[in-house]
Amino acid sequence: MSRYAIAILNFLSAKDYKPLSGSELRKALGVSKKRKTAFYKELRRLKKEGKIKKISKSRYVIALKKSQTPLLKGTLLKRSGFFYLRKGEDEVKLPQLINTVNATEGDEIIVKLQKSNIGITSKVVKVLKRRLKNVIGYLVKTPRGWIVNPTDRKVPFVISVGKIDKKLKEGWLVLVEIISFVEGKHTTVKGKIVKVYGDPYQLKIDKEVVIDKFGLPYEFSTEVERELEMIAEPTEDEFRKRTDFRNLPTITIDGEDARDFDDAIDVERTQTGYRLYVHIADVSNYVKKGMSLDKEALQRGFSVYFPEAVIPMLPFKLSNDVCSLVPDEDRLSVSVIMEISKKGVIKSYDIKESVIRNKRRMTYKGVQGILDGQIKDEQWLKDRLVIMRELAKTLRSRRFKKGSLDLDIPEPKVIVEDDKIIEIKEREHLFSHSIIEEFMLAANLCVADFLSRHYEKYIRRVHDDPDPVKLSVLIAFLRKMGVKFELQDEITSKELQKILKSIKDEKLKKIVSQLMLRSLKRAEYSTQSKGHFALHFENYTHFTSPIRRYPDLVVHRMIKAVLEKKRESFDNLEDITSTIKERELTTENAMFYMNDIKAAHFMRQYIGEVFDATITTIIPSGFFVRLKEHFVEGFVAVSSLKDDYYEYVEYMYAMVGKRKKKIFRLGDDVRVMVVNVDKFAGEIDFTVA
Repeated sequence: MSRYAIAILNFLSAKDYKPLSGSELRKALGVSKKRKTAFYKELRRLKKEGKIKKISKSRYVIALKKSQTPLLKGTLLKRSGFFYLRKGEDEVKLPQLINTVNATEGDEIIVKLQKSNIGITSKVVKVLKRRLKNVIGYLVKTPRGWIVNPTDRKVPFVISVGKIDKKLKEGWLVLVEIISFVEGKHTTVKGKIVKVYGDPYQLKIDKEVVIDKFGLPYEFSTEVERELEMIAEPTEDEFRKRTDFRNLPTITIDGEDARDFDDAIDVERTQTGYRLYVHIADVSNYVKKGMSLDKEALQRGFSVYFPEAVIPMLPFKLSNDVCSLVPDEDRLSVSVIMEISKKGVIKSYDIKESVIRNKRRMTYKGVQGILDGQIKDEQWLKDRLVIMRELAKTLRSRRFKKGSLDLDIPEPKVIVEDDKIIEIKEREHLFSHSIIEEFMLAANLCVADFLSRHYEKYIRRVHDDPDPVKLSVLIAFLRKMGVKFELQDEITSKELQKILKSIKDEKLKKIVSQLMLRSLKRAEYSTQSKGHFALHFENYTHFTSPIRRYPDLVVHRMIKAVLEKKRESFDNLEDITSTIKERELTTENAMFYMNDIKAAHFMRQYIGEVFDATITTIIPSGFFVRLKEHFVEGFVAVSSLKDDYYEYVEYMYAMVGKRKKKIFRLGDDVRVMVVNVDKFAGEIDFTVA
C-alpha cells in the first residue's frame, strides 16, 4: 500500500475527522500540485476497493464492510484523548467511545461498534479482566461516607472505603486496594486503605508515590545481598588476561551528580585521522546469567532517575563502585578502538576485553569551560579535549549529512534545595554533551556490525518509519507556514533533515522539531532488522550503558562469548526483548510523571498569577502551553475560552473561533493565568488572560 493510501485511510479514520472533498483532502495532507495525479489515483483505487466511499457533496468517508463484526475483543488503551483496542501487536483506534462501563486502561474488554445519529460509535459491553488492583487517590468525605477520588483521571470511578481512622484528614493522599466491583446501572467499587501518604504537598512522599503507582522494584532481595558479599575488587590476575590501557590518558565526562560511570574515552590524532577509544564498564564480569543479581536486573530493566534520587538497576556496590569507572582505580572494561578518517568515516575497529584507569572525572560544564577558555587546567587535558571536540564535530556533521535527524528536544531540570523546589528550568545542552553522544553512537555502530558478523539474532535498537498521516499533516502545516520543499514519494529521515536545515527562524525550527518528534514512532528494542529511522542507521544496538540498561548487559555477554570463543546459547532473546520493552515504557512513564508532579507542586504557589507562554501542542479539547519564565507546561481547556466557540483544525495545528475567527496556532505567544493545580494528577490548568 502506498504512503498516500495509508495517509488517506488514517486521516479518514481519525476521531475528529469531518468529511472532506478530494481537493480538500489533498490540501489537508500536504500533497503538492505536482503530485496530485498520483494522489487522486490512490483515492479512486481506495474507493473502487470499497475501503472508502463518497457521500453528499463528493466528500469521502471510511466505508465499513457489511461483513465487519460489530464486536471487538482486546485491551483498552488511551492516548492523547483517543481510545484504542490492542490485540497482540495490532492496535485499532476506536470510534467515539460513549460508554466505558468503568473500564480502565489495560482492562481486557469486549467493544461493540454501532451506528447512531452522530455517526459510528463504540461502547464497552463487557469487562473480561480488570487490570487495576490498587489506586492512589485523595480522601473525600461525603454524606454517604468516605471515598477515595483517584489521582489518575483515566480511572472513571471513585472507591468507597467506609469508616476510616479518625487521625486521617480530608485531602490526604492514600493507597487503596480494590476489594470488589459491584456491576449494575451504577458500578460500585469498594476498597480498603493500605497505605497513608498524608499531606500531598510534602516533597518527601513523591518518590514513594511514584514507586507504588508504577510498581517499581525498589529493595534488593536477601539472595542478591548474599551474592554481593562474594563480589570483590578486580585483581592483577584478572588484569593479566586483558589488554592493558591503564597508561592512556583516559577520562570520563558526566553530569555533576553522576555516580555510575559507564563509559570512559580517549582520542589521539593519527596520520590518516583519529584513533578513538571508548571503554565501557564490564558489568558482565560480575553479573552472570542465572544469578539472582541478573534476574533482578532484568526485572528492573533500567535505572530510574528522579530529580532527588535514583532507583538503580544494580545495587550501589556495583553501579557506583566495583563496576563504575571511578577515577584513580583500575577497572575492568570492554573497549572499542576505532580508526576514523579525517572526514569522520570509521575505517576499522577492534573490540577488546581490557583494564583501564580513569585519570580524570570530568563534568560537562567543566569540559565546556576548558574548551571555551573560561577554566584553566593541565595542558595534556586541554589538548585531548580539543581533539575530542574536533572529532565530534566531524562525526556530527557527517551524520547529519547522511540523514540523521537533528531534533532539538528540550528537557526540564528540577532544582531542589533544602526540601524545596526553587526552580524548574530547561536542561542545558552543551557541545561537551555532543562529544559523548557522538562517541557512544560510533561505538554502538561498531558493536552492531560486530554482532551481525557473528549472530543471526541479537538485540537491536530499532526505529520504525513515521506515521504517514501525522507526517502528511505536518507537511501541510509546513506549507501553510511558507516552508518550501519538494518531497520524494518515499519520505526518509534525510528528506526531513533537509527541511529542518532549511528553516532559519529558530522559534519555527523548535516547533517543527517537536512536530516531527510527534509524527515519529517510539524507538524500541527488537531482534528484527528494521533499521533506525531517526538516526538513519541500517543496523544499530545499545552497548555503552550496561550499568543502567539491561539490553546493553546482554550485548556485552554476546560480544565476550565471541572474544573468548565460548559456545554460549542466547536462545531466550525474544523473551528478554519483550520484558525490556515493557520495562522501558514503565521507566519512561515513571520519570515523566515525576517531572509532572514536581511541576504541579512548584506552580501551586503561583495560582492566580499571569505568565507569558508559548503554545506547544493543540488537541481537540484545548492546547498546552509552556511558560517562558519557568520550564513548565500546562493545559488551557477549550471550554475555558468564553469569547467564542472554538474548533480544532488538525491540518492547521490550530484552534479556530467559529464566529470571530480568532485563531490560536501552534507556536503562538499567549498570556495565561494559573487557575488550578492537581499535584498527583500531574496537571496544571491555565486560562487565557
